[in-house]
Amino acid sequence: MMTFLRTKWIFVVVITLSLLTLVRTQMYYGRIYHGSDAQFYYALAHSLTFDLDSDITNNLLLTPYTTPFDPSGDGSWSAAPRKVDGGIPSKYPIGLSLIEVPLLWVGYFVRLTVETIGISVSGAIGYSWIELWCVAIGLLVIFAAGVQTLYGLLIQEYDRLAAILGIIGCWVGTSLFYYSAVFPFMTHAVSFVALTLLLKVIRDISNTKTVNSSFALLGAGLAGVFLIRPQQFLISLFLLPVFVKVVRTRPMTDWAVGSIVGGIAILTAIATQMWFNYSQFGVVTISGYSTGGEGFNWFAPHLSMVLFDASRGLLVFSPVIVIAAIGYILYARYVPGYVWIAVGNAIAQIYVVSAWSSPEQGDSFGARMWSDNTAIVAVGLSLLFHRTPVIGRWLTTGGILLAVGWTMYLLARFLGIGN
Repeated sequence: MMTFLRTKWIFVVVITLSLLTLVRTQMYYGRIYHGSDAQFYYALAHSLTFDLDSDITNNLLLTPYTTPFDPSGDGSWSAAPRKVDGGIPSKYPIGLSLIEVPLLWVGYFVRLTVETIGISVSGAIGYSWIELWCVAIGLLVIFAAGVQTLYGLLIQEYDRLAAILGIIGCWVGTSLFYYSAVFPFMTHAVSFVALTLLLKVIRDISNTKTVNSSFALLGAGLAGVFLIRPQQFLISLFLLPVFVKVVRTRPMTDWAVGSIVGGIAILTAIATQMWFNYSQFGVVTISGYSTGGEGFNWFAPHLSMVLFDASRGLLVFSPVIVIAAIGYILYARYVPGYVWIAVGNAIAQIYVVSAWSSPEQGDSFGARMWSDNTAIVAVGLSLLFHRTPVIGRWLTTGGILLAVGWTMYLLARFLGIGN
């Protein structure tokens, strides 16, 4: 146990702070489960777990929080999307739901155990506080493991204090904190983990004699990214130079099998999502959003809204990103090559969000759709602190703490704490 605490202490700290924050959320609001999008993810997990199908209609109707779908409270569910047959479809990617399924099973068995010893548990099967908390805790564990992985990458490049500051800035100084510790039922924290693991695989490609295993893992990682947050699959374009370099410089035996396995994983993920979309809307499409007319206007992006909007602008709510950018600008030649792939994707994601038909991102704390990419913030902050002279270290630390304090102040206002 002591060895685990010494080597995985970042995991312990993150999971502890996240649990304390989630308990605070429960005490303040009386619930940890709410919103609209998150309920579709959970309803699909519920359907896959208990009904063994992809029709979420009866599952969503069991929710303890009906306000987004039945704002009048009269049981009409007037705000819920409907199919011609009256069913409720889901346009969302299925990755998070697949992750929630085993967590929901754990919660269900815990509930059965509690009820077996004579303790009554209120709420529909799968929707009691026990199941919801088990799923939330499971998602927090996954997130904390992702942060620990990122710390492991940072500590191999920079000193310990630089790595710690990078973790603090990328987590507490961005929207990622809200979508991990306050409201973990969205895709962003899990997508952050997937992209972080992908970053580790990319780094390992250049450090192995044979890249077959790395290419297989890379394909599996990209498949996971696609199923969780399809827009992040754009990172595959930035990976093409790496793939081409390996193919040109290594014998086929080093990469062919791994490429085939990875390719099969990606194609399977795409086919699975397309099958789900067909089951919901009766049309063959990669994105369920397109069935409702949602999409991209690539020639009229709302960059100013995404970056500077007072209600959720990326740089307004997460000024620590500016400090990280300074690190990349001043010390670009010291940035590990594999990190530039993630940086390129993160910059592209700003444009993607800006071109989206809903660039305001709904009831969002900050630019939530970008928070998946905050691993690059950690690298930029760690790099700046590690490379800058002593006075620069003090300024960097002060800037990070001020930026984090500002983000936490905005979060308190967003949550209505102190009002």
